[in-house]
Amino acid sequence: MNILFLERYWPVFGGGQTVTRILSNAFCERGHKVHVVYFNYNDGGTKVMIDPRVIEHYLPQFHCNIGSGYDMEDTEHVGDVVCEIINSNDIDIVINQFHPYSFVRPIKEKTNAKVIWCLHMMFLLPYVKPKISDTKRWMKHTLFPSHYKKKMVPNAIATVNKAMPYIDKFVFLSDIYANEYLYYAGDMYKDKVTAIGNAISISAKEADIPKVKEKIVLYVGRISEEMKRISIILKSWQIISRKWGIDDWRLVIVGGGDDLESYKNYVQKHKLQNVYFEGFQNPVSYYARSSLFVMTSSYEGVPMVVLEAQMMGVVPIVMDSFPAVHDIIKDGNNGILTPNNNITVFAESVHNLMEDDTLRNRLKANGEQSCQQFSIDNIVDKWEALFEQLLQE
Repeated sequence: MNILFLERYWPVFGGGQTVTRILSNAFCERGHKVHVVYFNYNDGGTKVMIDPRVIEHYLPQFHCNIGSGYDMEDTEHVGDVVCEIINSNDIDIVINQFHPYSFVRPIKEKTNAKVIWCLHMMFLLPYVKPKISDTKRWMKHTLFPSHYKKKMVPNAIATVNKAMPYIDKFVFLSDIYANEYLYYAGDMYKDKVTAIGNAISISAKEADIPKVKEKIVLYVGRISEEMKRISIILKSWQIISRKWGIDDWRLVIVGGGDDLESYKNYVQKHKLQNVYFEGFQNPVSYYARSSLFVMTSSYEGVPMVVLEAQMMGVVPIVMDSFPAVHDIIKDGNNGILTPNNNITVFAESVHNLMEDDTLRNRLKANGEQSCQQFSIDNIVDKWEALFEQLLQE
């Protein structure tokens, strides 16, 4: 089977690109031929494993960025170029990861490929006020917050529905998100809706995991305050340090992004001890050594880093800020969930696990088992079943 992924950035940017790399490699292993079309090359300063059989189509001549959008004048031309790639390579399945709707629209009209659209985030995003540096948007949201909050559900429905006439299947990350969409939008497109979770990208066999973990509290991910809220992690570490002391525990932050310097300044200003910023790194060795994993995002889809942590025997403490977290963590069984935005409870939960070896080891063992539902084999089986279904229609 010939499969083509549509990406904006490749091979590194965020979780979506990791998903594409994982699936591309797995599909190649199962004998499929995989192509990736993308606009922006970004390796994140680190080497990632991509199966050499993956065929890449780089389109640098077109402007399509996350922050600044894309040029409307390119829309028809991009569509034609993508359709030409599809037709010349006899593509059976197109999986749109991040291309804009207008770039994808002509595919069903001009090719015979089946088109799948993936949403890599929760269906209903929470209201997040723009940064003050974005002066115009910040002022509008400050003066009229209720106006923007009222638009959240209609906007979420419109984001999905505008793609529906031009695709064969819309894949949410969780049944929770799929059912949420159907609840608000109705059953018009029910037959086009399904859910497939993210696959764990690593195996415990890849790392030399010590029998006794080090006293490390780990964060892995993009360094972005608007979504990841790493300031909460730092403030929690500050509370733990002042209230109980951290002894020889370390907070290790792996990843890069626009807000890295501001976090370093915060650590320096408040004289926080044992905080280490590692930049972009392959996280496997960090998972292998760490005892605890922390996440305080304002929203997520199904974060692979939490699954990876469990796979590698790292116990997650996560703020309950996105519905599908309940697909991954059963509070007190295979990790800890804390109320969203409650820094005090989050800090207490981290401290409790730093101190309680028995609880930490129990959650660790349960997490290593529960995450198997997201194994690469299980997830790829679901994708292949979807492909077969579409090609038989």
